[in-house]
Amino acid sequence: MKRGWGNPKTMSSTFHGIVAGLALPALVAVCPEALARDKARDPNVGAMESKLRQMQQEMNALQREMERLRAAEAQREQSIQSMETQNATQQQELTDRVTKVEEAPGKRTMKNLIFFRGGYAAYSDYARGFESFTDTHNVDGTGQILGFPEQDADGAWYVGGAIEHSMTDDLWGLWRGTEALGEISLEFKNFGGENGVLVVPAAECSLLTNAVAFDALEPDGGCLIQGDQNITMFTVSASPKIKFLQGSKFRPWIIPVGLDFNVISPPSDAATYLDVGAQFAAGAEYEILPGIKFGLDARYHLVSNISNTENNTVFVINRELAEEDPPLNALSIAGSTDKDLNFWTVGGYLGFAF
Repeated sequence: MKRGWGNPKTMSSTFHGIVAGLALPALVAVCPEALARDKARDPNVGAMESKLRQMQQEMNALQREMERLRAAEAQREQSIQSMETQNATQQQELTDRVTKVEEAPGKRTMKNLIFFRGGYAAYSDYARGFESFTDTHNVDGTGQILGFPEQDADGAWYVGGAIEHSMTDDLWGLWRGTEALGEISLEFKNFGGENGVLVVPAAECSLLTNAVAFDALEPDGGCLIQGDQNITMFTVSASPKIKFLQGSKFRPWIIPVGLDFNVISPPSDAATYLDVGAQFAAGAEYEILPGIKFGLDARYHLVSNISNTENNTVFVINRELAEEDPPLNALSIAGSTDKDLNFWTVGGYLGFAF
């Protein structure tokens, strides 16, 4: 930017004006009496004095204009400096953003996932056979009830669906590239069943058949209610989920601990069908197409066993058989109603990101 007066003639006139403007006050101050005598002797002196004063006023005006221009110039320089500083700051911020994006594991477009699961499940210890609501207990000591098999299946198939919602890409600033999510899952398990006795209305059956013997309860001659008894469980889970390798097609994950709500069917010996527990899980997924993911997972579900009871049916029956005359120890039965509903699942899922 050019500063000052660019035209030489303008600069010369300005210089002479400045000199005259500075000399005039000195002249007036030094020789006021001489000017007064010259003015009285020659009338042109008064005209010259007026012209000089006019020139002085113009010079003062020019000086004020120059001061204003200097102030404006200083303001413009300050504004330009401020703009340069602001531009430098914005450029640095943009550079930092670009660097952050370049250093990030990958571009994140779809945060959430809905997926559908399926696979194999099993109880970790015992099946649910030998319960009042499953097979009305084993009462003949052979593993069967009046010819019906015991409901002792411990393996199952399961299906379910879940949705996971992303909360942070860097584990709340603790681990870059590690995503924290919340998962809500619904899961149905079918442990199978056998054709068995569903209800034994002994008193009603005896009255209707005028029966005095146990034969009235047999399947061929009695009035037992029988049919397929399926052992099922429905689980609703809410869990935190941690996924690694943000931005990669292959992503392992874990569930440190999640909350389970279990509905068991048929009810336990305590006629309870609700239970609560925790789950622990690990797995991995791969993005086979943009937004479509296939994964494998394994989960262990720890159940609080609120529905469990300490049923002494086996003890009482065996005691009575031993006290018969002669003792009927050969008919002693084996079984347990002390159940542990802990279970595990292994399966796969297909997910759709959104």
